[in-house]
Amino acid sequence: MIVDNKEIGRRLALIREKSELTQKKLGEFLSVDQGHVSKLESGKRNFNSIMLKSLGALFGCGIDYFLSEKFVEQDSIKVALRADEVSGEDLKVIADIGRLALNLKFVEEVMNTDD
Repeated sequence: MIVDNKEIGRRLALIREKSELTQKKLGEFLSVDQGHVSKLESGKRNFNSIMLKSLGALFGCGIDYFLSEKFVEQDSIKVALRADEVSGEDLKVIADIGRLALNLKFVEEVMNTDD
């Protein structure tokens, strides 16, 4: 099975909804409008590698969540916030933390393979 834009979009919508983010909030994070996010999720727009890397960091799942032929559903990293509303800038900070968590996970996996 080739993972096409429609399947990547379906996976994005799934994890976005699990994370309780609106398309509008995700658009703020990606610096696009809600309509663009809708088209991404429906497969009508193309994803680029930078976007996929950013989305993987935001949701704490890595780019393989979107591109792997064998799909494994997963939850995004849970983040506790003391705010009623999350801004696009807040999501960028969360993505930075997600990148650190993914890097730590990778290092731990590499360290464990040497045993």
